[in-house]
Amino acid sequence: MLRSRTKSAFLHASIQLYGELRPNLIRDAKKILEIIPPDGRRREELVDGTTFASDAEQELAAYRKQHPGFDATVELREDIAAGLQVSRGKLLVARDGRFPASRVRALIHHEVGTHLVTYFNGRHQRLRQLASGLAGYERLQEGLAVLAEYLAGGLSAHRMRVLAGRVIAVDSLVKRASFVETFRLLVDEHGFSGRSAFLITLRVYRGGGFTKDAIYLDGLDGLLQYVAEGRPLEQLYIGKIGFSQVEAVAELERRGFFQPMRHRPSYLDEDGPKARLEALKKGKTGLDLAAELVQEANV
Repeated sequence: MLRSRTKSAFLHASIQLYGELRPNLIRDAKKILEIIPPDGRRREELVDGTTFASDAEQELAAYRKQHPGFDATVELREDIAAGLQVSRGKLLVARDGRFPASRVRALIHHEVGTHLVTYFNGRHQRLRQLASGLAGYERLQEGLAVLAEYLAGGLSAHRMRVLAGRVIAVDSLVKRASFVETFRLLVDEHGFSGRSAFLITLRVYRGGGFTKDAIYLDGLDGLLQYVAEGRPLEQLYIGKIGFSQVEAVAELERRGFFQPMRHRPSYLDEDGPKARLEALKKGKTGLDLAAELVQEANV
C-alpha cells in the first residue's frame, strides 16, 4: 500500500487488507443514519492536546502501578493529523488537537485501554506477533476500541453517526464515485454538515482510497454478537488478534502456551461499564445502540 499511494492499486490493496463490505453492514449503516438525527450534537466544551496528554498520562501511571512492564509514554506532536495515534508503545497526541471534554475518558480507553493494553499484553507472550497483530486483526481491534467507548459511557450519538457515515463513504468509494460525489451523498442524502462530510470523505479518499474506516462499525457489530453469545470479553485483550483466531488462541491458552494476561483494561472493573456489559449479554445490535444513544441525548 505504501508503494502504491495515489495509484489505483492502493484501493485494491486496501480492500485486500481490510476486507470487502458486507451488504448487511451497509444496510445497518443506512438505518443508523435514519435513527440518529443529523447534526444533533450540542456545542460543548473542548480540551486541547496538552490537557488530553496530561489526562492520558494519569491513566498510564495507573497501569504502571498494575505492572511495571507497562512502559508506555505520551508524546505531544505537530505531525498527527488525526488528533490521536498509537505507535507501538507510544500514544501520540496532536499538540493543536481539540477533543470534546465529554469524550476524553472514552478516547483514552479507546487508545490506552485497547490499543496499548493489547500491545503490551502481546509483547509479554512467547508469540511476539501478538504485539504487532496477527493477520486480519484490525476489525476486532477497532471494534473492541469502539466497544470500550460505549462501555465507558462516552460513545455519543454523533460519534455513532460518523461511524455509519464512514461505511457509506467507503461503499461510495468502492463503487468508483468521485470525492465530490461522495461528499454530496453525505450532505444531500444523509444530512451531514459540510464540515463533517468533508472530514469523512477526506479520511476515506486519502492515499488513493483507504477502506479501513468501515471496520470500526463492522468490528463493533461482530463484538456485539460475540458478547451476546456469552463468550468472554477478557480473552480478547491477550494481544492483537482477529475474529478468526479467537478459538485457536483460547485453545493455546488452555494448553499453557500463553502466559496469563498481565494488563486488564481499567474500565472493566468500574460499575458503569460492568452494568452495560451485562446488558449487552442479553443481546443488542448496532441499531439498538443507536436508538439508546439518541434517547440518552434527548434526556
